[in-house]
Amino acid sequence: MNKRRHFQVSTARVVPLLVALGLLFACGSVQAQDLGASLADAEQRVAAAEAELAAEQQRVDEARARYRAASRRAVAPVAHLNDASAEVARLRRALARKAKLAQARIAGLERQHQQEENEHDEDVRTGMGFGLAALVAALIALSWGWFRATAPVAALARLELGQAIGVCVGGGLLLVIVGAVLGSSNGAVGALGSFIFCLGLILPTAFLLARHSAEVQRGRSRPLLRRERLPAWTSLATAALMFVLFLAGAGSALFADDASSNPISTELREEAAAASEGPGAEQVEAARKTLAAAKKRAAGPVAQREAAQSQLSDARDDLQGTQSQLASARSDQRSFSRQLVAQEAKEERETEREAELIAIEEEEFAEQEEEEEEAASECDPSYSGCLDPYSSDYDCASGSGDGPDYTGTVEVYGDDHYGLDDDGDGIGCEYG
Repeated sequence: MNKRRHFQVSTARVVPLLVALGLLFACGSVQAQDLGASLADAEQRVAAAEAELAAEQQRVDEARARYRAASRRAVAPVAHLNDASAEVARLRRALARKAKLAQARIAGLERQHQQEENEHDEDVRTGMGFGLAALVAALIALSWGWFRATAPVAALARLELGQAIGVCVGGGLLLVIVGAVLGSSNGAVGALGSFIFCLGLILPTAFLLARHSAEVQRGRSRPLLRRERLPAWTSLATAALMFVLFLAGAGSALFADDASSNPISTELREEAAAASEGPGAEQVEAARKTLAAAKKRAAGPVAQREAAQSQLSDARDDLQGTQSQLASARSDQRSFSRQLVAQEAKEERETEREAELIAIEEEEFAEQEEEEEEAASECDPSYSGCLDPYSSDYDCASGSGDGPDYTGTVEVYGDDHYGLDDDGDGIGCEYG
């Protein structure tokens, strides 16, 4: 029974192998036919592309000849056009450079005039502010007795010396700041700012001197010059000095040098406007007319050259497209040829391999039969799995038998002398 079973197994292995090889051979034949058809189609496409390539090459040669002829006809008109364009550009650059220089000179003269006007206004503001402040100082000097008895001086006298100095210095600093801010303006506001600025320097000194004089008069402080009262001419001299300073400031404001007019010459203005009017503009206009005439004469030849160039470009593009198609067809032809040769070689190898496999299977089958016959004499013929025929007893490996030998699941072919098939279904130890 073992021998019959092994024969069935070997046959079951050989038959599917033969069927598979037959199917592969049939598929290879179909694939070879498809490759042959594809190769023929690729060869037709190669022939068509080669014919089209020759026609496209002739078209390119004709377009190149037309382009060269059109280019030769356009040489003279284009050269004249370029010369006219260069002349217009040269005139424009020359006029622009001349106008730029003139405009720079005009701008410099205007800046100089504006600077002189600013200096004149500053002199007027400073002179008026300083003169008015000097006039106030002169009035204070003339009415020194009255000024010393005023309420602000009395208020300062009630303060300590340090506090009085702080108040006067702080007030003067405030006046200086306000005067500096207002003095940056023009006109009367600027003059008022200069006046306030000067008062910020004069009034603190006058108030501190008046406070000191009042303190000396009351006996609270020592005189600076060791005299309680200064001579009467001191006030008059101070007032005269301040009045002189007033006249000097007012005179500097009234007689300040006016800004020079710096008239801009007509020639300079013409140079600044040379690009838009005057002889320069006339030259540019004449050059433009020459340029327009040159463009008109060159329009026809240039248009013919551009048309010929476009046709040449189109012909070259078509030629490249045809070359690409030819290269693709040749590539397909080579690919299909290689595939067909490979397929034919593959079929030959598969035929040889089929014969070799059949021979090998027959040889293996014969060897297996011999091995099975030899092994059958060393195995118990009643069980699969080659149980030792000389064992005193076999028990299932998962059971509780005492051996001495154990086995797993086996098939029972004859007499179950080891008692492995309890249910008599031909399978022993089926749960172990």
